Amino acid sequence: NFTISPKAGTPLPTSITPGGSVTAYYTITNNTHSARSGYVIRGLPASVVQATGSGLCGNPVNLAGNASCTLQLNIS
Repeated sequence: NFTISPKAGTPLPTSITPGGSVTAYYTITNNTHSARSGYVIRGLPASVVQATGSGLCGNPVNLAGNASCTLQLNIS
């Protein structure tokens, strides 16, 4: 029902320096014609936090049919 892929134009980080932080961006797309709501990103390690705010996926993720949002993960 969903596609999760690296966000176009934003390279995924491949390393992190000790004590540093990086950000990874993904696009989540609802591939159905109906709204999907209440989805939660689970299983993230303590060093990875989902950011929410204007233009980003909420927590929980709620998407209209065929809609997309940007998932921002802050990694430390």
